[in-house]
Amino acid sequence: MNLRKLIFTENACYKAGRTIDVKGIMVHSTGANNPWLKRYVGPDDGVLGHNPYDNHWNQYYPDGRAVCPHAFIGKTSDGSIATYQVLPWMHRAWHCGGRANDTHISFEICEDSLTDLDYFTAVYKEAVELCAYLCNLYGATYMNVP
Repeated sequence: MNLRKLIFTENACYKAGRTIDVKGIMVHSTGANNPWLKRYVGPDDGVLGHNPYDNHWNQYYPDGRAVCPHAFIGKTSDGSIATYQVLPWMHRAWHCGGRANDTHISFEICEDSLTDLDYFTAVYKEAVELCAYLCNLYGATYMNVP
C-alpha cells in the first residue's frame, strides 16, 4: 500500500471536529472519468501534480457541497497508484448522507473510463490493502458494510 497523508484542514467537515466509533468501512467511487488524485486532493504536495482548476476538496464546501471522505485512491502525477488520507480515521466524515457517517471509515476510488484493466487491478489491490490495514488498526476481524 502506498499510503500518504494530506489532511483537509480547510474542509468544513474537518473543522466540525466530530469523531466516530468505527464499526465498518464504506467504499465509494467518484463516478467520474478522472483517475487523477489531484482532482480531489490538494494542494499539490509535489507528488499529486498541479490541478490547474484548483477544484480539489480541501476547501470549505468543495463545489458548493458538504462532502468529505477519509481517503482517496487514484493516480499520482507519475501515474503510480496511491491512497491519500484526507481526514483522521476516527473523524466523522461526510460521505454517505446517512447514519453510517457516524460509524464508518470511507474512501473514494477515483474512476477512469472503466476500460483499463491494469488501472482497475491496481486500485483494487490498493483498496484491499487499505481495508486490511484499517481492520488491523481497529482490531477488527469483520466489519459491517451497510
